[in-house]
Amino acid sequence: EAVSECEEYLKNLQNTEADNSGESSSTESTAGNSENESDNPSYNVFADIPDHKGIYDYYSSDGSVFIRQDLNTHKSYINDNGNWIEFNDIYELATGAYGPRIEKFDYDGDGEEDYLIAECEGSGTGFSVYGLVILKKEGNNGRFENHDYTYFVNMIDENITYNYNDQTNELRVYEVLPPYFNRAPESCTITLDSDKEFENITYSDIIDIYFEDGKIYMSAPIGCNYKDIPYPDYDNTIRVTAELHINDDLSLTPIWYITHDSQE
Repeated sequence: EAVSECEEYLKNLQNTEADNSGESSSTESTAGNSENESDNPSYNVFADIPDHKGIYDYYSSDGSVFIRQDLNTHKSYINDNGNWIEFNDIYELATGAYGPRIEKFDYDGDGEEDYLIAECEGSGTGFSVYGLVILKKEGNNGRFENHDYTYFVNMIDENITYNYNDQTNELRVYEVLPPYFNRAPESCTITLDSDKEFENITYSDIIDIYFEDGKIYMSAPIGCNYKDIPYPDYDNTIRVTAELHINDDLSLTPIWYITHDSQE
C-alpha cells in the first residue's frame, strides 16, 4: 500500500508540474539551450528548481558539481557547472540521513568525465550502508547502473573468508578467490580478547563508498560476534577495502586490501 501511495503521489505531482509548466518562460528558454532530451535518453536536463525549504545540496570535493535533493517532492538533481540534470526519470536517489556524495572524473580513460555517486541507503545506531550509482556519459548519450549495498555484501561474501584459532585467540581474515592483476592474496591476523567467546564475524552493518584521487573504494569493518553479547564488536578488528574497477558493462572488479583496524 505504501508503494502504491508513493506512486500515486508522484503521478499527481508530475501532472501538477505539467499544468504549471507554461508559467515559467525562463524554464523553457533554459531547456532550449540544453542538450536535446531525445539525444540523451539516460537522463533529462532540468532548467529550474523551486525555491522553498527542505532542499539540501551535496557538493563534490572541488565544488564544481553538486546533488540537490528536494525532500518535499522526493526528487534529486545534479548541477554540473550550472547545468541541471533531473535524476528521477531513471532512478530515485535515496534521501538518507547523511545524504549522497558525488564526484565527476574519467575513471576509465575514455576522455569523458562520468558521475559517480555514493548513495546513503540507510543509517542508524551501529548501522550505515552506502551503494554506488554510476552515470556514464557517452557523448550526448549515457548509461546508468546502480549497485546497492547488498551488492557489496555479496562481493565480500564471495571474496573474503576467515578462520579462528581458539587456542591462540587469533582471527585471520583473508582473500579466497585468485587475486586480480597478479597480486598475492590479501590477509590479516589479529589476536582477540581471550575473556570473550568468539562465535563468528559480520560485515553487513557498515558499508562505505568513497572517492580518492580519481579512484573508487568500498570499505567495511569486520565485526566480531561474541557469545552473550547482543551486538558486534568493532574494536580491535579487521577492515576489508576494495579498490573498485568499473568494467565495460558497468559491473565492478575489486582489488582487495585487508588491514588491522584498531579503534582506540
